[in-house]
Amino acid sequence: MKTKIKFKIGEFSKINQITVKTLRHYEKIGLIAPCEVDEWTKYRYYDVSQLKKMSTIIYLKRLGFALNEIKDIMNKDGGIPSFEMIEVKLKLCKDEIKRLEVLHEELSELKNSLKNRTKMDEFVIKSLPAIIVARHRSVVNLKSATKPLNVLIAFTRPLITEFADNLNLKHPLLPTISPYPTIVTGKQIGRAHV
Repeated sequence: MKTKIKFKIGEFSKINQITVKTLRHYEKIGLIAPCEVDEWTKYRYYDVSQLKKMSTIIYLKRLGFALNEIKDIMNKDGGIPSFEMIEVKLKLCKDEIKRLEVLHEELSELKNSLKNRTKMDEFVIKSLPAIIVARHRSVVNLKSATKPLNVLIAFTRPLITEFADNLNLKHPLLPTISPYPTIVTGKQIGRAHV
């Protein structure tokens, strides 16, 4: 006569790498129950045939199924979730991946903006001798200067855009630089002291 191999609750929990408390909870909700409870010592015993059931429970839990869903799967479908249940879990996974990608992108932008900010914060104030500065400003008639102005805009737009990108000014907390040049008027010649 063959005797079944039985495990005490502590041994069964170690084999399945879960806690005794978890096994008692699973018993309480009717997910898996010991094959025998000693009436004198109240020791709970599990047999070898329950290892497969326990491993299925652990696998389904790892896939994101709730305990009540696992109980239904074990009772109705023999441990295999339905196609519809798998589709729902796949959609939840996709949504979570999208959420994590957005979070990753925001954290990367924040990291880069902080890195650039610390680089920009490192500056030295130096006194320089006075220099002569000359600047010429004039009123530009846009109707007569559209062709030269378009050439100027076409030439400077990539430079300004590259400058803005290097400063990482796309962050919503930082100001943005317009890629369009400013047209100024007037004449000014003077001496600047830096």
